[in-house]
Amino acid sequence: MSSTPASSSPAGVANPFKSDVPADLSYFPLPDWKVFEITGPDAEHFLQSRLSNDVTALQVGQSQLNAALTRQGKIQGVFSLLKTAEDTYWLLAPADEATRAIEGIHQFHILESFTTRECPHQCLFLQGTNGLEKGFTLWNQPPANDGQVMLPHTHFETRLHEHPVRILNRSLSLAEGYILMAASGNDLERRLQETIGPPLSRAAFEAGRVEAGIPRYGQDYSDQTLLPETGLEHQTVSYDKGCYLGQEVVARVRTYGALQKKLIGLVFGGATCPPVDIPCLVHGEPIGHLSSVVFSSRFHAPIALAWLNKDWQIPGRTLTIDIGGQSYEARISALPFN
Repeated sequence: MSSTPASSSPAGVANPFKSDVPADLSYFPLPDWKVFEITGPDAEHFLQSRLSNDVTALQVGQSQLNAALTRQGKIQGVFSLLKTAEDTYWLLAPADEATRAIEGIHQFHILESFTTRECPHQCLFLQGTNGLEKGFTLWNQPPANDGQVMLPHTHFETRLHEHPVRILNRSLSLAEGYILMAASGNDLERRLQETIGPPLSRAAFEAGRVEAGIPRYGQDYSDQTLLPETGLEHQTVSYDKGCYLGQEVVARVRTYGALQKKLIGLVFGGATCPPVDIPCLVHGEPIGHLSSVVFSSRFHAPIALAWLNKDWQIPGRTLTIDIGGQSYEARISALPFN
């Protein structure tokens, strides 16, 4: 059994604190994530006109990645939108992004009949192959959701140690993963620590995020970023629905391209992680900058989310890049990394 502490172990490394815990089962608290509830008879109609994905396609128990945009197509927030009941939705995202998205939604709320409120919830990320089934086995409880296989982006409410918990099939890494949402005060994190052991370290969680090509608001993009520049439009946009705020910009980019920069992956040679937010130079000419850099144990190399100019967005191309006066060999990769 590995002597590596579980708090820094990636998926696939055995947990030395609990001998009965599956090797790839791990979790990470998400204290900076928020849940907002949007409910009322006009909720669906209003959200359909305001957000980039097709809200009307959602059934109770389903969710989708969605985005709130400005008229210029710039991002106010990217989030999971869960349909929890008829006329009721949950918006789930890191706190600053969730708050900005709700503010953006309210900006055009005039007479429509719906309300929004923050739901004080504790959120955690659970990952591992068949992680949900393994977790409930450890917790000595019947299989969640009556043992049914969960499809991606589906969710349901169950009870864990007598407390209600909503479970969403959404991974924040390349591993199979789930987000658990429980009302604040139910001590869910302590229950997980008792059965699984210490959580993943921040470094291990961040490595999984970058490997999966998931950009972070405030680090990899901002409210000045166009949605198509991030690549997230492939998951958050319906091109078949009617009008929504920012649609003209998103549709124009799809039709004509012309993005001057885009988020893409870089895989570096060696073991040294280059710095972020410093111009990347090729033959003395700036080609972009790095926004997130981690050392990936999965790929045995430093990897980065990078903003590159349009002439340098070719997956498979190898480069010699000068960053802060240091030379690095790198290969351009599509996202997620593979």
